[in-house]
Amino acid sequence: MDCEVTDAYIQTALQNVGTPHNVFNIAYHTGSPAPTDPFYQVNPTEVNARKTYYGASGVPYTRCDGGYCGFNVTNITNSINSRLAIASPLLLDLTATLEGNTLTVTCTAEASSSVSSGHVLHMVLLDQYTHLTTAPTGQEDFYHAMRDMAPSASGQSFTATAGGTTVRTATFTLSSSWSLDDLDIACFVQNTSSKSVLQAHCESVEEALEPPPPPPPPPPPANVILTPVNLPIQIPASGGSFSYTASLANDTTAVLTVDGWIMQQTPSGSWQGPMLGPVTVALPVGASVTRTRTQNVPSTAAAGTYTYRGYVGDYPAVKWDSSSFTYTKGVALKGPMISDGAGTHDGWACTGDLFPGELGGSGSVMAMPEETVLKAFPNPFNPTTIARYELRAASYVSLRVYDTAGREVAVLVDGWRDTGTHEVTFDASGLPSGIYFARLRAGEQTLTHKLMLVK
Repeated sequence: MDCEVTDAYIQTALQNVGTPHNVFNIAYHTGSPAPTDPFYQVNPTEVNARKTYYGASGVPYTRCDGGYCGFNVTNITNSINSRLAIASPLLLDLTATLEGNTLTVTCTAEASSSVSSGHVLHMVLLDQYTHLTTAPTGQEDFYHAMRDMAPSASGQSFTATAGGTTVRTATFTLSSSWSLDDLDIACFVQNTSSKSVLQAHCESVEEALEPPPPPPPPPPPANVILTPVNLPIQIPASGGSFSYTASLANDTTAVLTVDGWIMQQTPSGSWQGPMLGPVTVALPVGASVTRTRTQNVPSTAAAGTYTYRGYVGDYPAVKWDSSSFTYTKGVALKGPMISDGAGTHDGWACTGDLFPGELGGSGSVMAMPEETVLKAFPNPFNPTTIARYELRAASYVSLRVYDTAGREVAVLVDGWRDTGTHEVTFDASGLPSGIYFARLRAGEQTLTHKLMLVK
């Protein structure tokens, strides 16, 4: 309940803790000590209702989060800071439309946890600031005086479910004496018993009247993800290599034929590549393909930071999605200049598991499997074989190879993999001939496949 001295304390406290858009006050102007207060005269019914609700026997009277907080800067500041430290289960937003002198306000509440009965949603029209030189109480500067509450001072019953969205609407009839650019609209959810406020939101009426931003663009029909095996990647001056996984996925409800390729931005800012591809891949609905690759970096490469970026789309101009990471190279040794044109680069070999369609092979990816499958080909093999596994659902995958004594001899996969078909190469160059077992664990499923190494 407002008075001149307390209002000054409140404005100081607000400056101590934040802006009026994350902390704001509502001033209810009562008929005491001067029933001729112009703000009280405009709306005595709702002011008196709020005065009775809060049990205010006189003025000044301040509450924060439903609790009495006195009328000095320290108490008010401490009360606000205590409430700000409590996480709210709600996120509130306001939009408004204006037709003639009727302002229709919509409050949208998104709940991270449930809100039970016993709460109400209040919508309040506020005067931002007015200076009066002839006010009956001697106060001249008025901040956030309550103009109107809709539908009334009793508010609207409010409940919410976790993860749900609750929408409430109220209308205000604007006086011709009010300036639209000097009005704020606020909403807050309050516990009727404890008077605590779960969440509040305030913005100018002009902001609420602005059209909402356009919806985000639809997700790309296909996506690409490049994931380095180890970070940070630091290539010495003498050259070296780094490994990564590259994944292409179809997120649509139709079969897609896409191009995938990788370019890199050199320390000078120019683009070099393709370092891989373009490969043309036919992806069934919901399918994905992942390959592990190794990129060589020659000693003659320029020193500095490189951006290694993968694309999916229609090579070279249409890029639906991209993914990238960076690596650094030490000072280059003397040698031939590096070309920035397209094509194959001497010393820039990109090797590893082949994508479908790479090197002239079939570009088709197997359709979504009905169940998790593990296979290997060729089998028998010498010295390498490709282990193919198919996931019906994305999960954490462990694919390891054991000898007949149960000793682990290789870890082929250990990480999260998306739904679809995946392949990984098992290199047994350092192992003796014999029987081995590949064991795949994906989610709650465990599959074992016998491998025969013949040298």
